[in-house]
Amino acid sequence: MQVNIPERQDNGAVVIPKCWICMDLGFVLYKDEKRREFLAHCTCPNGSTWAYDGSKCENRPSPYYAPSAEQKFDTTQIAKTNFLRWWKAYKDKPGVRKELERRGLLKGDE
Repeated sequence: MQVNIPERQDNGAVVIPKCWICMDLGFVLYKDEKRREFLAHCTCPNGSTWAYDGSKCENRPSPYYAPSAEQKFDTTQIAKTNFLRWWKAYKDKPGVRKELERRGLLKGDE
């Protein structure tokens, strides 16, 4: 499966994501072996917007659902990859290192 995290439009401002899995979008897009695209909702608060289970619909239940990203992928690896990609792009921007240190995501000597 191929995982795709859409790029955020940040208008040049540095935005430090709260969720490194979905980059605050609330979902992860992926393609199956037939190249069909699907959505998996994230486990962060933004992901609840994208969670869906058709079998729980009272009026017209359906077999369709949006699985959580945690069910489909190694979310630790996705978060690591996204952080490293983000860090490579923004590490030299003013204030980024200090804010990551403040949040406990980076040690002072890194």
